[in-house]
Amino acid sequence: MGATVGLLRKVNEVAAMVTAVIVETAIFFFMDWGLFGLGMALITLGTLVDLVFVPIGYGVVRVVKKMWDVSMLE
Repeated sequence: MGATVGLLRKVNEVAAMVTAVIVETAIFFFMDWGLFGLGMALITLGTLVDLVFVPIGYGVVRVVKKMWDVSMLE
């Protein structure tokens, strides 16, 4: 997951953030489904609410990049 998001980040930071949230949720969903059953795994889908923070995070990244006068945070 990290390599995919890292490569995607160089193309589109917002897409990388959204992909990271969705993939992380999917991984936890399937792990919970296997360990605890479907009912408990469905609760994990609530972590998709983290998508709300993507625009905020993107704004912070843009401001920091502008302050430090860099094109990419590494």
